Amino acid sequence: QGGSPAASAVLYLASLVLALFFSATAQAEDPPKKSYKVTFKSQPSGASVELNTKPKCRTKCTLTLEEGAYVVGMHLAGHEWKEELIEIDSKRTISWKLPMILGKLTVESVPEGLKVEITKAGESRARVRKTPVENLELAPGSYTVELLDTRFQQMQRLVTVEPEAVSNLVLEPIGRLAELHVTVLDDIGDRVAADVYANGRKLK
Repeated sequence: QGGSPAASAVLYLASLVLALFFSATAQAEDPPKKSYKVTFKSQPSGASVELNTKPKCRTKCTLTLEEGAYVVGMHLAGHEWKEELIEIDSKRTISWKLPMILGKLTVESVPEGLKVEITKAGESRARVRKTPVENLELAPGSYTVELLDTRFQQMQRLVTVEPEAVSNLVLEPIGRLAELHVTVLDDIGDRVAADVYANGRKLK
């Protein structure tokens, strides 16, 4: 029963050689991948970092990644989205500037030609324009539009500017009341009684 001890030894050696051969071949074909630390930065900070469409962290952050190609994306509300295919083959920093997506503001008034002051909430710097103000590019946020014309009653309006949108505002100010004193003289300089009209209407 069974083979001779010599035959068994030969079979054992043959199987051992085959096992070593296939193990070496597998290691040669699939070497372990290297990993590298990659730091992500953005201007402004706080952007969501995505790798192959999967959220990973928010800037500034550092991840350990295996070498290879990744679709890297950064997204921040109110700013342009950026995405690139990047090969990771060493330690590196990926730093991107994300431009703000602006909105537009249009201000009209009745009558036209009135001076207005436009101020963003939380800021002291104001923009002074004359109506009509057409498609003024502004950073998204809340703004106060104040009428500066002293012929009219004080007026302020709040308006919100949205990214990639046009916000419209129409001002209809009310004129200020004033006293009018009229003296009518005759040819020799004496005061005389007379009717006074304004805009075609008799004043009392």
